[in-house]
Amino acid sequence: MKENSVFKYITNYRTNSIIFKHFLAILLIIILPLSLLFANLYKSYRNDAESRISDMYEHHLSNIATSFDSIYAETTLLAHSVARSESVTEFMSEPEGEELYKNADYRRILGSSYFAYSYIDSIYLYSDVNRYVLSGGVCDTIENFSDKSWLSDFASLQRNELSAEPRRVNDSYPYCLSFTLAVYNELNEKIGAVVVNLNIETLLNALSAGAADSEIYVLDAYKKLLVSSDTDRLFNEFNQYAYVLDRRALAEENGGESFSVTSQKSGLEYVSIPAAEEYPSALISALIFLALLLLGLAAALGLSVYLAIRTFKPIQSIIEAIGSDFSGEKELGIDNEISFIINNINSTIQDKRLAEVELEQRVALINNAYTAALQAQINPHFLYNTLETINFMAYRHFKAKNDISDITVSLSKMLRIGLDSETKIVPLSTEKEHLELYIKIMELRYPGKCGFVFDIPEELCGCMVVKLMLQPIVENAFQHGIRPSGRKGTIKISARAEGQRLIFKISDDGAGMDGETLKSVRKILSSDVYLSSKHIGINNVNRRIKLLLGTEYGLSVESERGAGTTVTITLPLSYSQ
Repeated sequence: MKENSVFKYITNYRTNSIIFKHFLAILLIIILPLSLLFANLYKSYRNDAESRISDMYEHHLSNIATSFDSIYAETTLLAHSVARSESVTEFMSEPEGEELYKNADYRRILGSSYFAYSYIDSIYLYSDVNRYVLSGGVCDTIENFSDKSWLSDFASLQRNELSAEPRRVNDSYPYCLSFTLAVYNELNEKIGAVVVNLNIETLLNALSAGAADSEIYVLDAYKKLLVSSDTDRLFNEFNQYAYVLDRRALAEENGGESFSVTSQKSGLEYVSIPAAEEYPSALISALIFLALLLLGLAAALGLSVYLAIRTFKPIQSIIEAIGSDFSGEKELGIDNEISFIINNINSTIQDKRLAEVELEQRVALINNAYTAALQAQINPHFLYNTLETINFMAYRHFKAKNDISDITVSLSKMLRIGLDSETKIVPLSTEKEHLELYIKIMELRYPGKCGFVFDIPEELCGCMVVKLMLQPIVENAFQHGIRPSGRKGTIKISARAEGQRLIFKISDDGAGMDGETLKSVRKILSSDVYLSSKHIGINNVNRRIKLLLGTEYGLSVESERGAGTTVTITLPLSYSQ
């Protein structure tokens, strides 16, 4: 068969050619939307990268504000609590003398609760009456006390007024944020001060724990710096707020951001300026992502040409297979390759339809013949009449109720249920009745060999089940479980609803199966072929369930040698109308 060139079809059908349309379709449907998608992806990726960084720093700053507000409030409360202490007022009111040294017990006066605050560097108790300062283990006059830079704030404080100022302890190190509270006595006389010194370095470490690198500034209501990651800036009082504004403007000029939040509780303003390298790194990642997108777009464009030719190859093969007389000339009524294929296979379709109709007719005849053959094998009326005759003869012989009559009646009822070919799905009550008739026969045949226990809730008796599914399983349990064990056993039949499923369990305490036998049984259940074996009963039930209800339903088996076997039947939960 001669193979025609791909370009021969383009020459013949021009713009109507499938290969040409494929290329346009790939170009318009894939490449152009892909370009828009890539552009949106890049924009979204960049915005998302910037948004994630912004959200991270906003969250970080919010945490700092919450933490510092809490520390600010705790320190204020601690200063007032110490100032109201009776021991503190006694120390501050005591004139110089022996009583002063006797009462100057730092731990007794302050207690030890403040040591729980890791950011507290020290607490000073100053008496303006006796001019002594109590700090840690030191009790000395203010003139001999090395750290006195807080005195200028104390001098201007009024009653219940608290100041917060950054300081250099001993004019050097460490850097502290000092809270100074003036203490007044009952006569409204200023008698001293409580000074709580917070270590700024420890404070910054606590506030910035686990956070990305950034500049942190905390300003009071007068725009004066209280805390700064640039600690030297704290002690340069010239235009502190202007400096912070300049730092924010510089960050934004460099493509970054700055964040600010003012606390509603304390009135403090918190400012965070991320490190300059954070945003460029995010943008570089976005540019790399864009380059990858463009590379993918170029590859997709080249691939579109290849795919247009590649996808046409199967069509070309079909044309050459069904139309070996293709001449390359445009035929009447044929606009493109698909029209050529359709025109050539239409007649084949018609022939196929005629063949299918004939085949269906033949299959119907075969099925009718098969059904007639099955019906001819057993005449239900003949069986019923024969069993009734046996029952009558037994009753006439024994002149009373007897086992032969009982077993004959039970078998007759079983046959009436089982040979009803009109229905394949029956209520559970009918299936249970059929099983009880079988059990009655078994108890007459094998008295004392097996006990039967039903655990089927009454409300489930209206559920629809596959007809004749329980009896083969129970028979299998007796024949291959109870009898081989050589002892009296018990077979339990239970049912329960689980969601939209109806679950049956038929359990026996008989001989059970070893691993190889159990594996063989499970293989039978998973097979689509009827196998000739002693477990054909459960395979028959399993096949009928799957054919009638679907492959997700059916049987499963669990067994252990010497412990018994459990067969689980899973059906859809459905009630009769």
